[in-house]
Amino acid sequence: MLFKIIVSGIAVGLAFDVYRIIRWKLQTGKVLTFFGDLLFSMSASMIMILFVVEANHLELRFYVFLAVLAGLLIYLGLFSKPIKKVITGVFNILNRIYTQIIWMISFVFRAVKSLLEGVMSVPFSILRWLALLLFRIVEAIYRSVHRTKRL
Repeated sequence: MLFKIIVSGIAVGLAFDVYRIIRWKLQTGKVLTFFGDLLFSMSASMIMILFVVEANHLELRFYVFLAVLAGLLIYLGLFSKPIKKVITGVFNILNRIYTQIIWMISFVFRAVKSLLEGVMSVPFSILRWLALLLFRIVEAIYRSVHRTKRL
């Protein structure tokens, strides 16, 4: 029973480290930090409530708060530094994967764009030449019509 409550403190500490690293990596502003803190507080409360319900049917006694605090201190003292290194490593790997995926997608779009530009340059040149020819024909007709009106 008490072990489950201690585990809830450890879980909250782990969630806090994950949240802190996400906030640090994303470099959120004051407004997003406020909402993130609010969301984290609600999540941490839910974690503790779930563990306390499982452990002693939500009977809030002083030892429950001591056990949660003990779990949090155990986590911060023993597991926080290695867990932060692992989480940071995972985020760095995910960032590299994201960067590579974005690079591959942009490469495909650049290749398709270059291919389309190459393929469409000939018909576009022909259409541009025909449009210019049509413009010159209409211009010549317009000038000849206006010359005949003057005479």
